[in-house]
Amino acid sequence: MVRKIAGEQIGWWDEDYFWNGEDIEFCFNLKEKGWKIYFYPEEKIIHYKGSSSGLKKTAAKSVEKNVKYKAISHGVSAMRIFYMKHFYKKYPPIFRDLILLAIKSLEHYRKAKHWIYQ
Repeated sequence: MVRKIAGEQIGWWDEDYFWNGEDIEFCFNLKEKGWKIYFYPEEKIIHYKGSSSGLKKTAAKSVEKNVKYKAISHGVSAMRIFYMKHFYKKYPPIFRDLILLAIKSLEHYRKAKHWIYQ
């Protein structure tokens, strides 16, 4: 639940994100504007991570391999977008490049892992 005034203050959802990451961006922007994020541990939900992308066996239907690779790419892309927006300029160039290389390596790792185990 989000107060309408809070969402309006940050411009609601960031459309730079295609798949994944928009929730982290949303909360980050709320905190930047001084809003508080609350966690209520007594409530439970089930989240079948990877189901909507077809990456996991909990998916309702099987999707083509190229769609799965796109889902992997977009998930990692969210990390890259978030990093570039909020942290890239805060670090020296060598660290920037190492972090971007790590993000790219994670993408290759996830694709290779998915290719091997699917």
